[in-house]
Amino acid sequence: MEKIIEDIIIKYYQTKAEKTHDFGGGFYSRVFMVKINKEPYNVIVKIYLFPKLAVKEALQMNTLSKYSLLKIPKIY
Repeated sequence: MEKIIEDIIIKYYQTKAEKTHDFGGGFYSRVFMVKINKEPYNVIVKIYLFPKLAVKEALQMNTLSKYSLLKIPKIY
């Protein structure tokens, strides 16, 4: 998981992770809070163990963000 997190942070934020905290997870994913040295400084990384679920959740969240009054997290 560390390598996956490192690759994600470099790809989207062009920096390295300073600290990673494991929030846990369940059957289909693992969740981490990652500290980086630039904005937004704290990033939540959710790694799916089944890739099709990631695509499905991204579609759902992007649809929700169009109609929600609340801020929806950005999904890459």
